[in-house]
Amino acid sequence: MTRIFGSSSCRGAIAAVAALAAVLLSPAVTQAIPWDAVTFDLTSPTPIETYLGGPVLTDSASGVSLTAMAIPRAVHQDADGMGVTGGIFIVDPTDNSQIDGSPAEALTLLFNQRVRVEAIVFSRVGFDDTAAVSVDGSMSYFGMLPGGNASDTGTFMLDVSGVGYADRWTGTQITFAALMQTSDFKIQSLIITRAPNNPTPSAFGAGLLLLAGLAGTRILRRAQPA
Repeated sequence: MTRIFGSSSCRGAIAAVAALAAVLLSPAVTQAIPWDAVTFDLTSPTPIETYLGGPVLTDSASGVSLTAMAIPRAVHQDADGMGVTGGIFIVDPTDNSQIDGSPAEALTLLFNQRVRVEAIVFSRVGFDDTAAVSVDGSMSYFGMLPGGNASDTGTFMLDVSGVGYADRWTGTQITFAALMQTSDFKIQSLIITRAPNNPTPSAFGAGLLLLAGLAGTRILRRAQPA
């Protein structure tokens, strides 16, 4: 499978830089998703909103589980995939439940062990959508999402399997954000494999406590009078 990063619909200097960065971040490798890869389906037939500590998805065969968070916002799941809403904390009448560039939103997937990302399927992709994906705080992808359309219903599979991507796509925390104010999208599914030298489950618990603490701090600050 060959990755495609360019897009004829790039608009403005930011979009051009994003497209160039995507190429520069892409070593020349041949992709091959391993036979033992695990696919996490992030869709839900019924719309669901969850806040701190969820949703949690587990693959019983591999023992890998993930917790989705969008602090201080809510994680939204529907038939298109996983996105972000203002939830009960932030009232936004224009919210479309996607990962939006305006207001700036981010979706974080926290795993209970080190994983190697093999592929990501983006949904609700429009003409000019751009995305930033980081693993354990380091930028792994920065660029356009091909496959979009005027109806904002496109899908794009970012295939990062292959030895040339291993270091950049291995970790316990994956964060998705939109690069431009006009960008918005969802994550339909994620394909991963277990990475060697996995940490103990206590490391996963510590990460959850840290994210929960940050959420509590931000909520208290919002509640304080000016």
